[in-house]
Amino acid sequence: MIGGLIAKVIGKVAGEGAGKQAIEYFAKKQQLKYQLRLAKIEGEIGLAAAKLKAQAEWAAANIANSGWKDEWVLLLLSIPLVLAFIPGTVQYVHDGFAALEKTPAWYRWLIGSIMAAIYGIKPAWEFWKGKANGS
Repeated sequence: MIGGLIAKVIGKVAGEGAGKQAIEYFAKKQQLKYQLRLAKIEGEIGLAAAKLKAQAEWAAANIANSGWKDEWVLLLLSIPLVLAFIPGTVQYVHDGFAALEKTPAWYRWLIGSIMAAIYGIKPAWEFWKGKANGS
């Protein structure tokens, strides 16, 4: 009887120790999951920051490298706009665009590509995407 009582006490103490170990194991496992999740989030934040920095540097380099070609293209694009408001020159604007419509498609695509390269594809894309979304 005393042996049974001692066995019960030892079993209960051992059971409590096993329960405590199980709780510690679970807590450690949860801590590791949390640390892994935190590391993943920190990595994503770092990647996003690096991407933003690269985009800002690219934009700054484009601004620094823009030269006379930007002004030249803007001037050329502005000529029909200005002439459209000057009496007697409107027909020249119409005739010019009619002549451009008769040029090969590859030439018009080339001109569009040059404009996109000079002024940037992304700003135009963001502008038109905003228009499509009703902004």
